[in-house]
Amino acid sequence: MGTPGTPVWVVPHGGPGSGVSPALWAPFDLSHCQVLLWDQRGCGQARPRGGRAQCGWRHVVADMEALRRELDVAKWSLLGGSWGATVALAYVRAHPDRVDRLVLRGAFVWTAADMARVFGRP
Repeated sequence: MGTPGTPVWVVPHGGPGSGVSPALWAPFDLSHCQVLLWDQRGCGQARPRGGRAQCGWRHVVADMEALRRELDVAKWSLLGGSWGATVALAYVRAHPDRVDRLVLRGAFVWTAADMARVFGRP
């Protein structure tokens, strides 16, 4: 979405396990930028190969980098919240030379054991 030839923003969605929603475009004026949204592995319309074991942040970062290369984008900016902030931080750490700007609005780094302890889930 947005205007070709303008800066590209990538918005890794929250979750893990949620997906893309139109609300993720809200912070942007699409006449001045392009916004890339996609369903991460195992989320929304995407389906993982090899089961849930291959849906962690390392895989999402690798997918993002493959997408950047496929789209031939030299550098892009990231806006991440919750789990998306964790993914954005991991991407910046792996590919700092490919990121122009980074905006975070909260991180999600809990393990399954943390979730079970707090929410009483098995």
